[in-house]
Amino acid sequence: MPGDLFSLSGNELADYLDDDGNVDPEKVAADVDAVLTERPGLRKNAPAFDPSQGLGGSLQAKREPTLADLLSAPPQHPY
Repeated sequence: MPGDLFSLSGNELADYLDDDGNVDPEKVAADVDAVLTERPGLRKNAPAFDPSQGLGGSLQAKREPTLADLLSAPPQHPY
């Protein structure tokens, strides 16, 4: 929630403006980092998966060719 930045940092909109009245992204980023350091539970959740169980079948592992693959392949003409 964007409003959490104001309530948790104790700052107001005027604290994030530069001399021209524009929002200063560096000031916002610094306070966001400070709030997330103090309250890590507010961070975006990481995807929950067990890497030892694979990647859900989305990627097929490459396998080395075997002698059976060589014997079952159609003959190739050398020309």
